Amino acid sequence: MLSEAFCKWCDSGGSGGSVGMEVEVRATTEVVASVRSVATAAAAASSVSGGQTLLQFFPDAWLTTATDSLLTVITMSKDISLVLHLLDLFWGLIWTCSIIEPGSSACHLAHTWLALATLPWMVTEVKLMDLKLVNARQFTHWSAKLKWNEDVRVKSKSIRVIAVLPGNVAPRWRCQVVRAALSEREAQVMPQIATCFPLMVQQVGSEGGQQLMGEAVGAVINSPDTATVRAAAHSFRQLLCALLHLTSLRIDKCKENENTAISLHCTVCNDPLSSSKTVNLQRVDPTLVSHFLELLRLSNDAVVVVVAVVESLPGAAEYLFLLSHPDKSVVSALAGNIGILVCPPGQPPPSQDSKNLIVSKEGEAILLHLNDIVKEYNPNDSTTTQTVLAVLEVLHHLVNVAGDMSGDTGQDSLGPGSPHYPCPGLYSTHHTQGPLHQTQTLLSSGIV
Repeated sequence: MLSEAFCKWCDSGGSGGSVGMEVEVRATTEVVASVRSVATAAAAASSVSGGQTLLQFFPDAWLTTATDSLLTVITMSKDISLVLHLLDLFWGLIWTCSIIEPGSSACHLAHTWLALATLPWMVTEVKLMDLKLVNARQFTHWSAKLKWNEDVRVKSKSIRVIAVLPGNVAPRWRCQVVRAALSEREAQVMPQIATCFPLMVQQVGSEGGQQLMGEAVGAVINSPDTATVRAAAHSFRQLLCALLHLTSLRIDKCKENENTAISLHCTVCNDPLSSSKTVNLQRVDPTLVSHFLELLRLSNDAVVVVVAVVESLPGAAEYLFLLSHPDKSVVSALAGNIGILVCPPGQPPPSQDSKNLIVSKEGEAILLHLNDIVKEYNPNDSTTTQTVLAVLEVLHHLVNVAGDMSGDTGQDSLGPGSPHYPCPGLYSTHHTQGPLHQTQTLLSSGIV
């Protein structure tokens, strides 16, 4: 079915002509069906990849024919909807042919796929750097004449394609295109850059990603658009894991009528019991982490952003500082992580005397900070009352976690099955009695 469709698209375009309206409508329907077919193949192939069985759906000759057909249609089409679906098709082909079942021609064809995805930016670039094309002039000509080049929806889809390509496919050109996209500051494109940046770091390698890190992080975090900042906050933890070389690509099962979803899978965060890898936080630039933690100073108007940053804090424990926040949702997010920051996983169950519980050095600093907040409590100041109530909620959660570690079971457990279970190896531990004993004193003091 796919072969027949590609041949029809190519024949319909002719040579140097244009695709008619009726043909484009029919082609759009066929492209949508093709996207689903390729997504199904990708899911099937990825489910058995890495084992003794290898499924290959797309031989080299077929890929060459398909690429020629897609090249004809996308460079002649005036229908933006069709172009968007074709970019989705590139996404599926890249995953299936360049990552799961790479063939001899896959890398060469990937340069063509990348060129088609980056047409919106070619017209402003003098050099194509390490992008290898047989007829580069023809691509720059298309870039200058295509009507859909300036459409932000096309650019947003293109960023996804740029990010997912293998690392050996024109990394310098891809970084240059992302720089150009950042300089344009399109409201619909910037959140996509923030979301896809960890994926691009994973693919081009942390060394290549580091070249672009300062520009990308600074642009998205300082963006006046809340959606962009929110996307950056949600991608923070994946970015840290990608920089630590802990991630691999994974295809997610798609819901009905949705396209293929590719995500990063951290071998430590997602498989804490099976992984013995030690994380070296020194490879993460502390400036990067401090940039993200600055988002905690945002006002309550951007509470979703603050929550997203708090949820990523276990991945940045070495550089953690705690800011009090009266908002309930922020406190809840902090409470969901405070236990694993204070009581590192993997230690033996504590005795009945919780003074013997091992506490990380970060956890000790947090407890002392919470203790100072309560000491400064002023009953006549409503602001400090809100803060102390927030602190007590966090401490209540901490005591529940300590109880779980002693053998109790409850809904507040943060065991390996929890979505907030942290990366092991992030916490250097030692015995301490003071802060945790002070926590018990705070909870029993009846201060509020």
